[in-house]
Amino acid sequence: MVRSLSFIHLFIVLAVGYIGGALLFREIPVVASENWIGFFYPRVISSSEGSFIRPLLTLIIFFVVAFLLSMNSKTRHAILFVGAVKCVLFGLSSSYLLSSGMKLWAYTIWWFRSN
Repeated sequence: MVRSLSFIHLFIVLAVGYIGGALLFREIPVVASENWIGFFYPRVISSSEGSFIRPLLTLIIFFVVAFLLSMNSKTRHAILFVGAVKCVLFGLSSSYLLSSGMKLWAYTIWWFRSN
């Protein structure tokens, strides 16, 4: 008897979310994507490091929402939705960085620092 979701299922949700964010970047105007990215990942938009509080606050908000959804058995599957939204935002940010002309080496460092 399997009590939890398999890793393959979770990987598919995360991969589809990331690809969805990349496709979303192609469909919406750059200004709209900058507004969303600036709220969740402000260091992507600005060249400086920015404050430490805002990324930490958005991370805590995602964890709190996931924790609150896990408390009720009827809303447990919505946690996957929260994770997928996080992956969509990450795919959107990654596409923005690559389209802005960031070098691949700097992008790789950004990728591993933000995860």
